[in-house]
Amino acid sequence: MGDIRLENGTIVFEDDNPNVTFDAEVTENNCSDNTGSIEVLAKNDQDEVNVIVQISESTDLVDDGDDITCDDIFLGNDVEVQGELLSGSNVDATRVEVN
Repeated sequence: MGDIRLENGTIVFEDDNPNVTFDAEVTENNCSDNTGSIEVLAKNDQDEVNVIVQISESTDLVDDGDDITCDDIFLGNDVEVQGELLSGSNVDATRVEVN
């Protein structure tokens, strides 16, 4: 992951932001067309965390192989998120696929 530091309770990456891929459930959608953000709940065996997923015009949004807009992502949808992990629990998404 590279060098990290804790600053005021927030993880800050010293080097490039690491790429992440994870599955999650959509809990909030704050999009207009193809920009904005969605909030998702990511879970693993030990914990769950709310993650803010930033979506831009360059984010690849897909549902069953078809291109969609961010407005087409609904609360409760299971998604796979790919992108760069920013400080804290924020991800700059390169791809969001509805499962």
